[in-house]
Amino acid sequence: PVATASAPKLAAAPPTQPAPAPAPEDKKKGFRRNVFDAAGVTPLERACCPEWFCGDTAKSPDHYIEARNWMIAQSNSRPQSLLTATFCRQRLGLDACATIRLFNFV
Repeated sequence: PVATASAPKLAAAPPTQPAPAPAPEDKKKGFRRNVFDAAGVTPLERACCPEWFCGDTAKSPDHYIEARNWMIAQSNSRPQSLLTATFCRQRLGLDACATIRLFNFV
């Protein structure tokens, strides 16, 4: 006769509760409210998107603020749909690379 050893029984892991989901208004608007000033530019923005602040007339700080605020307004006006870099690039009519970098930052 062959002796068989039974496998040790593992204790079940205690059930974990998922973290509560943030309220819809906290997901995007709350974060943006703390980072962006609609009328100005922060040092973080200047560091992340320097091409908008080097004196080029096509990429001036005023154009930057206008494009950034437009992207934020588009995202907030349609929270159920995804805002894409392509949509922003097509609507803003700016340099594709600069628009995509700005989109990625926002």
